[in-house]
Parts: sequence; C-alpha cells; structure tokens
Amino acid sequence: MPYMFNGIGTTYYGNRDKGADGFYTTTKFFVLAGFPVLPLSSWRVRPLGRQTGFITRKQNYEIRRLPMHRKQVLNVYAAAIATVAAVIMAINLFARHRPGGGPRTHAATPISVQPISSLPASSVPVQPSAPHQESSPLIRQTPQLTPVPVSNGVLRRRKGSVGTAALKIQTPPSADHVLKLINTRDTKEEMLIYVGRNSTFETKVPLGTYKITAAYGQIWYGEKHLFGEHTSYFRLVLTNGADAFTFSRAKNQILGHHIILTAHFDGNLQTHRIGGNDF
Repeated sequence: MPYMFNGIGTTYYGNRDKGADGFYTTTKFFVLAGFPVLPLSSWRVRPLGRQTGFITRKQNYEIRRLPMHRKQVLNVYAAAIATVAAVIMAINLFARHRPGGGPRTHAATPISVQPISSLPASSVPVQPSAPHQESSPLIRQTPQLTPVPVSNGVLRRRKGSVGTAALKIQTPPSADHVLKLINTRDTKEEMLIYVGRNSTFETKVPLGTYKITAAYGQIWYGEKHLFGEHTSYFRLVLTNGADAFTFSRAKNQILGHHIILTAHFDGNLQTHRIGGNDF
C-alpha cells in the first residue's frame, strides 16, 4: 500500500476508467515534497475505507495489478507541471502587488478642457479687473489605513443561526484569507470567517446550501477595508461547474466540507476571480 510521510514516499495519482463495481485505474508514484517523481506501477483499485491511528491516517484499497498505464503517467506529469507553473505565477503576482513588493507604474491624471461658448460683443458683461492672485495648489490626501490585529475565527455570524456541520479550511503560506458563506435560500450572508496564511481553522456551519466567496491579501485593515487596495477576490467552484456547497444530514451522519486552498493534484475545486462588489 502507498505510504507517505512529510511529503516523501509513495501515493496513487490519477483516477480513470471507473467501473460500476467501484474500481478505477490509478498509478503508484514515488513522490518528493508531494511531487510525482517516478511511476512505479499501475493498478485497478477500489477504496475500502480509512484506518486512523494516533498520528496517522491510512486509506485501504482492494487492488489488482495492471501493466504500466503510460497515458495516465503522462497526464499526471502534465498536471504536476501545470500546478507548479501556476504556483510560481501566483507567487510572482503576490510579490508584485503586495506593498513594497515590486515596481509600480502610475498613470498620469488626464486634464479635461471645457470649451466656452461665444457671446455677441454687446452681451458680454464687463467686470472690473481684479488684482492677480496666485492659485493655491490643491492637495488631496488618501486616508491612511491602520492594520487591525486579528486571529483565526468567525468574524460575523447570522443572528440566531446554530452551527451543526463541520467546515474545515486550510490556507496557503502566501496570503491571509477571508471566506464568506452566502445562503442560497435568501442570498444573505451566513458567516464571515478569517483564516491566516499557512494555517487551519475548523468551525460549525448551519445545515443548508451556500455559495462561498473569498478575499485575500497581506495586511488586514478590518471588516470594512479588508486587505486595503491590494485585496483580491475569488469564488469557489467545483470542477463539475457547481458553485453551491451543501451541509446536510444523511441518516446518522452529518456531512460537512474540508476546503484546501493550496494547489493539489487531482483537486476538485477551482477559484474564479471576481470583483470586490461580488464578494
């Protein structure tokens, strides 16, 4: 069975040709820092359940060995390279837009010239000349934002709501995040959750269906200004196109969600950029 510790070891990558019996084709890789380095073998597998220890968690499978699936190996490598490229682009983007993080260009303010309508000479009012005065320069000050101390937690919650289902959020090391849950029943905000960079936060959410939007940045200026002028926004969308997340009760189980905002092979979430008005 695959085994990985601190990002080093073996794991299955790929999921194709899934049958009605629950078996699907996957390939076992040697991984380093979570990156697929060397394909070892291909298998038909069927998950049997997880085995949890004191500090470990292991997925058990029923397995049948196959010849090496070369097409799946190529697809896994292509996905890995694309993910690394996306992470590098994201890091460069954060570095360029964070305060003091890179060169910026400032566009010149355009000056508009208004035409003056001509009047017949007889109708032009004559005004006595006034002494010449120097015009004073106009200085406009941008409000100085003050960073606000904050820790992981629920910033806002709808009055009277009771959390039942689990919501776990993991963030990347590049930025702090604020996630907003919008109840699809009435399109109103249910919760606003702050999770700092490279951390995990877990809370309880009322049963229901929600759309999830997020804002991220480097310095927190409070619920009104978020991360200031460098705030970026996105909404979470599943790879099948759905953008609603349901927290429900099924028989004797309560079903929640675990959202991992770091790049992940074979992940089932996408981030779609939005504007601040849509957050």
